Amino acid sequence: MVNSHAHELDAVFAALSHAVRRDTLDTLSRGPCVVSDLAAPHRMSLVGFIKHVRALEAAGLIVCEKEGRTVTCSLVPRPFRKATDWMESRERLWNARFDALSRHLSEREETVSKRRSRT
Repeated sequence: MVNSHAHELDAVFAALSHAVRRDTLDTLSRGPCVVSDLAAPHRMSLVGFIKHVRALEAAGLIVCEKEGRTVTCSLVPRPFRKATDWMESRERLWNARFDALSRHLSEREETVSKRRSRT
């Protein structure tokens, strides 16, 4: 189960690592879109663009449906939620560590100040 979850996160973050794929996801956030329309703003062949679509599909971030010769893509929210949950858990962990460090440094500064005032 843990390995499956880690594999899913790896795929999501790998898919998000490329600007073309992030831009594609931004476009799809406004609603489903035909692959040729998604590819239009990018300076690449349709074949090259479809490699990005496949990476997004493999990560589970989008689903594509073919009707005749037209392929329409849509977002799948679940993998985004998992990635967000993972990042938020790390944020909570680091915030707790930074808070503890801040408390420690404040206490240390207080101790040093008290020692200086005695002398």
